[in-house]
Amino acid sequence: MTPLPNTPKRKEQIIAQNVDGTRVLLNLANGEYYTLDDGVGFRIWELCDGSHTVPQMISKIAEEYDAPADDIKADVLELLEGFVTEQLLVNGN
Repeated sequence: MTPLPNTPKRKEQIIAQNVDGTRVLLNLANGEYYTLDDGVGFRIWELCDGSHTVPQMISKIAEEYDAPADDIKADVLELLEGFVTEQLLVNGN
């Protein structure tokens, strides 16, 4: 497993578009695309701006969706790990 960046940041060659209510990420470097739900998944993507640490992201999602951080931590980490595996993120600092 590849370690998560301390402050995940979206790679510049990734663009996000809204297509029929689904968020689509397109990697311009290799032509691969990915879909995210328009809720939590895309919000996590938005928080990958290089200024939020992973714990800050978990806390923010928990606050915004009124859920205990422990309940959403695994889901946030799983999605971030997927982003890293697909080489969509770099370390923001």
